[in-house]
Amino acid sequence: MNKQPKIGVLTDGSLGIPSLHALLQNKLVASIGLPDRRHDAINDIKQLTAAYHFDPVILSKPTLEQSLTRWIEDNQLDVVFVFTFPWRIPADVLNKVRVGFFNFHFGLLPQYRGANAIFPAIKNREPYGGITVHMMDADLDTGDILHIEKEAILPTDTYGMYSARLANLNIAVLQKILPGIFSGNINTVKQEEQNAAYYSKPVIDDISIKWELQTAEEIIALVNACNPWNKGAYTSLHDMPLRITEACISDEISETATIGEIIKIDTNGMHVQCIGHKNITLKIITIEEGIYSAQTFTHVCGIKSNARFKDLATLQQTSNK
Repeated sequence: MNKQPKIGVLTDGSLGIPSLHALLQNKLVASIGLPDRRHDAINDIKQLTAAYHFDPVILSKPTLEQSLTRWIEDNQLDVVFVFTFPWRIPADVLNKVRVGFFNFHFGLLPQYRGANAIFPAIKNREPYGGITVHMMDADLDTGDILHIEKEAILPTDTYGMYSARLANLNIAVLQKILPGIFSGNINTVKQEEQNAAYYSKPVIDDISIKWELQTAEEIIALVNACNPWNKGAYTSLHDMPLRITEACISDEISETATIGEIIKIDTNGMHVQCIGHKNITLKIITIEEGIYSAQTFTHVCGIKSNARFKDLATLQQTSNK
């Protein structure tokens, strides 16, 4: 290449903010495109870009193809980095930049395709997640891979904690791939389709505890995967829907308790019987009225030992009768 390629950035979420900040600091951004949505991350991005005297181009879904084409042409973009974006980029637009569109997918490909790969990776108790940089094609998350950066998922990682770590890790990913993009030395590999899996947006069944099926470790992983974006995983107690926001392995054991039964309540929380050989301590509970420590929740709601948690689906079936 005779000149450094002009970089455009499409983004709409907090995962991309540290990377966008790094690119702006180093004066590597030619233009920024944002969807016409209103949420906290968009506001944060606008504040960041204003600090660098950037006026983002606002894009709308009905006119996305025309707007993106104009954005690329007006700014003479050579490459576009996508740090989470809500809409599929039209196939014809992908060919309008000289180097290409690169998606920074916050999950490992091809095993974790889909808009939210962090949730299922934590829920499935994967030892690693990470970031996959791939060239974009007409399908979702199927393009040739430029770079994979793995990051360990700790048993204590919540969705929020792990997301923040990946967001900051992506700065190092940029540092690794930018030299090749600047020099034109871009080496990609095909995805292994035999290992591919696609994860849709979680529905209520995906984020609800199944006491008769899930071990204590699996419940904790689900709770962590739902924190903070859903304020925890759904369950019910005394016909009251609630969310478990924080939990850990319990050292309390009962030979007689049934699955889902509260064995003991103490300053550590509610100790609950699970399948398998380990039980769980519920530490933080979220209900419509507020977020409580488990001990405060039991006091306020009059919960005693031997009360039994039930699946949310069971409560819904009962209420429909």
